[in-house]
Amino acid sequence: MMIGKISGIVDLIDKDTVLVDVGGLGYMVNISLNTKNRLPQVGEKIALYTEMMVREDSIQLIGFSTALEKDWFRLLISVQGVGAKAALAILGVVSLKQLSRSIVLGNPELITSAPGVGPKIAKRIILELAQKALLLNSNTEEKMDEKLNQLDQEIISDDKNDEKINFASHGENEAISAMVNLGYDKNISTRIVAKVCSENGELEISEIIRLSLQRIVAK
Repeated sequence: MMIGKISGIVDLIDKDTVLVDVGGLGYMVNISLNTKNRLPQVGEKIALYTEMMVREDSIQLIGFSTALEKDWFRLLISVQGVGAKAALAILGVVSLKQLSRSIVLGNPELITSAPGVGPKIAKRIILELAQKALLLNSNTEEKMDEKLNQLDQEIISDDKNDEKINFASHGENEAISAMVNLGYDKNISTRIVAKVCSENGELEISEIIRLSLQRIVAK
């Protein structure tokens, strides 16, 4: 049986763990620094999303203050060479928005600021997670798939000229939405995305976002 969430009372807070009393049973939960900074005081109520890491010699419970942080943890440990310790270290030194920007822009410096994470691992994270980071910041991969399916139906029902117009419009909207989720102002994102699309013609959504972010960083 997997434990996906626990609720109880904070019994003890240590360097990278928190002991949660759940009906008299204590759960030792490993946490990132960001989650630790959001913990309530000892004796107060707490609820954490959790991920259970089962190995031959140990069972480890990882706790997260938000479901999105848990999703990012799962994403990070899917990369070869990134274990639970490294993933928690990364989540502890940067915000989720900063991590997203670093991956999308191909900037490893913030990632390597995490203890025990070197340049090779950082570059591998960027290489493997660039597309997934965009999907995650558009809420969920399933939601993105649903939007793309809706777009496919609209394209089928229109003529070829309208297809190109609708695709560009939807592509721009998706790019703007992703940039807003990354923390950028909507009005600024709209103007930059429009300029990128007008200068480069029809582009994939991921390419629109990449070029738009590069333009923002260059300013």
